[in-house]
Amino acid sequence: LFIAALVIILGLTGSLLFFIRRSINTEIQKSVGDGTEQSVRAFESVRRQREVQLSRTAAMLADLPTMKALMSTEHSLTIQDASETFWKLAGSDLFVLAKPDGEVVALHMMTPGWSTTSAQRHLQHSMDMGEDASWWYDDGRLYWVFLDPITSGAGPTLQQLGLLAVGYQVDSAVAQQLAISAGNQIALTTSDTLIASTLPQSDEAELQRRLRSAQLPADGASGEIALQTDRYVFSSVLLYGSSPSPVRCFVMMPLQPVNTFIK
Repeated sequence: LFIAALVIILGLTGSLLFFIRRSINTEIQKSVGDGTEQSVRAFESVRRQREVQLSRTAAMLADLPTMKALMSTEHSLTIQDASETFWKLAGSDLFVLAKPDGEVVALHMMTPGWSTTSAQRHLQHSMDMGEDASWWYDDGRLYWVFLDPITSGAGPTLQQLGLLAVGYQVDSAVAQQLAISAGNQIALTTSDTLIASTLPQSDEAELQRRLRSAQLPADGASGEIALQTDRYVFSSVLLYGSSPSPVRCFVMMPLQPVNTFIK
């Protein structure tokens, strides 16, 4: 009788713990899914606010009388030399001035490396697409760029003097700021390349390998992924979808704290 009672008690207790664990796991997975969706919404909200601030900076510079006077000279060497003052005023990582037809006449970069040809290729693509904000990627560097026309006069006398492009490099520091807002890890990618993230270095290397071997969904679907130090549930948002370098942001929530709690 004692053994039979003990078996019944153990069976009931085990069954109860199994159902409790299953229920808790279901609720936690739902909470994780909701958390990543909230993180994506928080990220998009911060991105929109930052976009408004940066676009205002570009518009202010394009409207300066001294800028208009400089562009009216139409002399490339003069514009290149004199535009350094405006670049420092903008405080940007990338500063481009071009003629109305898209010919670049001034290029300044916080980290040199791009040629005038590279900048002109990206600018021409943005002009063809009619963009006032774009993402430029080349040689392992990604810039968030805002464009504004430089004009003089008004109404029938309106004349376009040139085009201004102000860019800010998207790197690990930017990813860290976005991660704080999102409340989770952030990974910014373009095509099959990881640009910046807040992940541990070993996880970055594994994520880069997965990207190059096309082991992540390209359509923005959510899912789970096991990296070197942890398993993550992720959701992604397409920041810029135009060719040649679509930019995507992955919001990644580590599952180790969740799994530790369940255990």
